Amino acid sequence: MKNEQKFEKQLVSFDETEFKRQIGDFEKNRDLLNQIAEHYEGLFTGKITHERIGQVFAGNYTALKAAAQQAIKKEVKHQSLAEVAIQRTNERLEEFETEVTRLVYRFNQSVRRLAFSTITPLDWFEINSGGRFNVPEETINKIRESCSNFISTMEEQELHEALDQVATGYTRFLAGWGQVTREHLSIYSPIENFLLQENGVFTARPDIDYSQLAH
Repeated sequence: MKNEQKFEKQLVSFDETEFKRQIGDFEKNRDLLNQIAEHYEGLFTGKITHERIGQVFAGNYTALKAAAQQAIKKEVKHQSLAEVAIQRTNERLEEFETEVTRLVYRFNQSVRRLAFSTITPLDWFEINSGGRFNVPEETINKIRESCSNFISTMEEQELHEALDQVATGYTRFLAGWGQVTREHLSIYSPIENFLLQENGVFTARPDIDYSQLAH
């Protein structure tokens, strides 16, 4: 039995273009989150938290309103003054909801393309001590991992080596075609056109006219 525990994972390829694209999407959404954080600070006394940003994205403004009212009641002991402050805060909450809903929409739209979508989970962003969002190294590593293709087992290694051999052989096969063949036979002809399969084993077709291919 092959011991996969001792197999050292090997990098086959890394998509640098895709990596940069996803990093760019995260950075764009980071900027949107920081705009939301600024609006939040204009309404609340503290810095935004993951719990609060989660409520914003869930559209749970009832919880935000309750938190704001509770803070006012705690700070303003006089009931009539507290009621005035709460009324003013409720009005500001409506403005907050309008502005932030627009930003949340832009955040979501950036990951809903018809192709090449990037998923940017909120918990993949970090909030620093200043209450601002950033893309931490842990997230960058996750993105790098998703843009990498690895061989993780001996079986995968054997398949990769076999495919390399097929590719090398196919390259030599095409290189042997003559000019006439190249002009009249598509270079993208599937290799299966020249092979036979029986019980999962491929062999060269016996009826191939190599003299024609060499022209």
